[in-house]
Amino acid sequence: MLIDRDGRVRVVDFGLARADSDPLVSDFSGEHAPELVRDMYTQEAGALTGTPAYMAPEQLRGERATEAADQFSFCVSMWEALYGERPFAGDDIDALQRELASSEQPSAHGRHVPAWVRRVLRRGLSRAPERRYPSMKALLDALAREPGRALRRAVAIGAVVLGVAAAALVYKRALDHEYARALEEERRRCAGAEEKLVGVWDAERGAALERRFAAAGLSYGEDAAGRVGAALDDYARRWAAEHREACEATVVRGEQSQALLDRRVVCLSRVRVELGALVDVLVEADARAIEGAAEAVHGLAPIDRCSAAAVLGQESRDEAPTSPEVDAAHELLARARARAGAGRPREALALAQRAVAVAEALERGPLRAEALILQGTLHAELAELEEARAALWEGLWTAEEFGRYALATLAVAEHVDLTGTLAGEPVTALPWTRYRGLAERRLGAEHVTLARLLLSLARTQLLNDRRDEAEELLTRALAILERARGPSHPALVPALNELARVRRMTGAEGRGLPEATRALGIAEEVFGEHHPQTAVALRNVGNALLYDEQYEPARARYQRGLEIVERAYGPEHPALAGYVSNLGVIAKRLGQLERARELYARALAIAERHHGAEHGALVIPLFNLAGLLTQAGRYADAHGYFERILAIKEGELGAGHPGLTREATDLALNLERMRRASEAAVAWRRVVGMYERKLVDAEARQASARARAELRARLGEARAWSGDPARAQEDCEAARARMVATGEATRGRLLEICDGAVAFARARGGGDDAAAQLEEARRLYRRAEDAAAARKLVVERWRL
Repeated sequence: MLIDRDGRVRVVDFGLARADSDPLVSDFSGEHAPELVRDMYTQEAGALTGTPAYMAPEQLRGERATEAADQFSFCVSMWEALYGERPFAGDDIDALQRELASSEQPSAHGRHVPAWVRRVLRRGLSRAPERRYPSMKALLDALAREPGRALRRAVAIGAVVLGVAAAALVYKRALDHEYARALEEERRRCAGAEEKLVGVWDAERGAALERRFAAAGLSYGEDAAGRVGAALDDYARRWAAEHREACEATVVRGEQSQALLDRRVVCLSRVRVELGALVDVLVEADARAIEGAAEAVHGLAPIDRCSAAAVLGQESRDEAPTSPEVDAAHELLARARARAGAGRPREALALAQRAVAVAEALERGPLRAEALILQGTLHAELAELEEARAALWEGLWTAEEFGRYALATLAVAEHVDLTGTLAGEPVTALPWTRYRGLAERRLGAEHVTLARLLLSLARTQLLNDRRDEAEELLTRALAILERARGPSHPALVPALNELARVRRMTGAEGRGLPEATRALGIAEEVFGEHHPQTAVALRNVGNALLYDEQYEPARARYQRGLEIVERAYGPEHPALAGYVSNLGVIAKRLGQLERARELYARALAIAERHHGAEHGALVIPLFNLAGLLTQAGRYADAHGYFERILAIKEGELGAGHPGLTREATDLALNLERMRRASEAAVAWRRVVGMYERKLVDAEARQASARARAELRARLGEARAWSGDPARAQEDCEAARARMVATGEATRGRLLEICDGAVAFARARGGGDDAAAQLEEARRLYRRAEDAAAARKLVVERWRL
């Protein structure tokens, strides 16, 4: 639009007029013309004609201009007039095309323009011509239908009577009132989100949940109902608020396109389905589902996954718009997850398999990947390892094919857990550590799925004796979860417990007590003081206190945990055995040996009644009873326990497995105590072979220097006891060199044990210095304290 010499406005046809036809624009020709204006003169005849900054996307692509293109150009000009800037930035055609391709809708900054005007202009600026107004007249009619127009006409008539100043004031107040009324009307259009939750989570469903939890007769049932109900209330409130905000962003504020609103509504609808599926399970919950209810609620999809930023930042969109069939498949997945959380994996697996089949029939790759990964996880829970492995691999490659990198990362995490923990192949799982860098580049360093992968990798590193690496991974995972979920979310508890365990193992300051105590605080807040999950957290705190030799505080935590579990499950439940054994350890440390024996015997009886005579759950109470008998000098009575422990472990791992070093060492030491020298020599040679294989394996997988030093020291001790002090001395010195190189002063007791074994072997070999060697062995074993208690008993009772 230009103004001629007479002051009249002239409309130029949006850049189609030639520059030499009007002297008013002659100054913009040639090399001094602005780039966007100059472009209209430099196109080849029959190609692009017009000013690119005001052209519709289809014109920039070289398509024929239509009335829809005129709408777009008109709206660009009006937007620039109202806001002082063009809606789409770009200094050349390529830049404009990139901006139009990447921008959802132009953002409004600075000046106040009524929302209804923004909505009209944004529709006219739609990238797709069919989404604009049917005609230019329709667009102008939309602009003419201002909400306050009739009222302003009445106010203008009154201005003649009241005078210009008074009318202006009335006009302003009336217009403000009308604008507020129109705004409130638009907001009312976005109300009623809570009504969409009727039948999903409402007062009636809440009452049904309370009745069900009360009927279960659990000691913590009433408290659990209150906590779960409050958590569901909060989730429902946040869902309704997000639904309202999504609507108002488009309808009221005009800052979001209809297309983005549609995507957010689909997201929120699927979250609502997931909520409803979980509530369906909870209102019919059995005891197991009630126990896991709070964790399941906190595991629901985060509401902010449906925010504008999250939806726009999704890795990829489904291959086609949603449909009833697709929605039904998502509902199958939601029901499967709800049943998995309720402790019903077999039912959940059947639903997940149906979801896989539906996704295949609909050719929805991302949905199929999600269902496959859930299917694999459920197979693993049911100990169907081959089926789990197959489903996870297929889910991983499908997720990769469709660019769903969060799903791919989850599949890798599940596979690492399966391989390293369930299948007992930690060495095979170790190479997946390299996937961490790829996941960080794809998802970003703060993505919550990355934390899930880091937890799995940390467990693998621990199984491979890489404690420093495990601690770094766990610390990073915890930081991500804190920022993503907040400081008190139950998702933090696994990371805190693993971190506490690592710090106990490494002898770090605090022995993991701060982390275990924090996990206990979260458990009490989320689950309640009488919930079995809180008992588990109490036991972890007790373990940290025990390692720090705070026996009375540890006993108090174990006792409280035992009382919670006993009230929840009854006096004979297998979960009690661990707490009873822990209390036995405390009694022994405090010198209450008869009390310790009673507790160990009770733990063994509980485990035998539930698991039978050859289950791995019997190992700890058997070991504890054997230790008590050994301490009392009843070696022959203890020997049957040691043999039974080794037989159970061999049944799990196979004879001669390197993982049996502890059990084989205990048996060999007891033979030494019983002075059964020839049998002891055979047993020690067996232990030496196990440690040699472990050391070769550690070197092959490049375990940490500390782990290899520890294994070399233990190999040296075993060689010494087997009667080979010369080679044992070489092992001790090699271990010492490695520990010095890594600065591991805290592991010095292993070197003292190794040196003590060498001194004892030389003393037993006779010679002039036998007595001095025996005294040196005693001194070293006394310094090593409890770590070498069993060996010390042999040395102290040895008579040359």
